Amino acid sequence: MEQYITFSQINDFLFSSASLYLHGAHMGYADATYKQQPQVKGKLLHENLDAGTYSTSRQVLSGLYAWSEALQVGGRIDIYDARTRHLIERKTRIKAVYRGYVLQIYAQVYALEEGGMPVEKISLHSLEDNKRYRIPLPGAEDRKELEEVLRAMRALNARDLVKREVDARGARSIYGNLAW
Repeated sequence: MEQYITFSQINDFLFSSASLYLHGAHMGYADATYKQQPQVKGKLLHENLDAGTYSTSRQVLSGLYAWSEALQVGGRIDIYDARTRHLIERKTRIKAVYRGYVLQIYAQVYALEEGGMPVEKISLHSLEDNKRYRIPLPGAEDRKELEEVLRAMRALNARDLVKREVDARGARSIYGNLAW
């Protein structure tokens, strides 16, 4: 059986591969033991999405669970407008459009499309400054890159992580206090 990967773990892994392992180390612990102010704020901003109360419009779906059998990835979709076929991933603040953000939302596209919900437009939305970044629809090369990242994630072995994996990024992340 293949390992289940969430959409958000794709971004975490590309930020720092060690964070995928360290995230697992925190499972089962109270959020307050490792989450910092930005993560707590992000969780609060997502509450109405997760509860499905973001919009009263029937065509705007929020907090929707999606799963890709082909990729073995799944999780929650922030916003999908069924009328315009627009998928929107919200982030607290987008300083730059990182490849991890893009591959995360591409995994969401594939999951929605497998479920019969076509996507014609993709955006990342930065909440703090209310900016929206259009993302091109994925092509064959993007799919191949995503599949390679997922393979690398499944192959990750904690024994193979070396100090260089907990680089400056990892040390600055919410898992920095676990860095070795």
